Amino acid sequence: MKTIEIFTLKEISYVPSARTCDSYAEAAAVCLENQGHQKGVAFKIEGEKNVEIQLDWLDIDQKIKDVVRFARSHRIWGDLSSNLGGT
Repeated sequence: MKTIEIFTLKEISYVPSARTCDSYAEAAAVCLENQGHQKGVAFKIEGEKNVEIQLDWLDIDQKIKDVVRFARSHRIWGDLSSNLGGT
């Protein structure tokens, strides 16, 4: 099983920017933890290819959680991700 460390996304050459990737990684880590997932959670991806991956992330402190909560409550995150092509 392949492990993906979400904080290394900025090392992929076709991503928007390192800064944007860090923001996405922090938000993803907060969401994963808020949903009760622990580091090393496994996901199955099914489609043209079927794979199972494992996600890992850095520890998220309360300041980051508060910023993500503030952005979501004020629709800042949704507007930002929509403008960058996200959902």
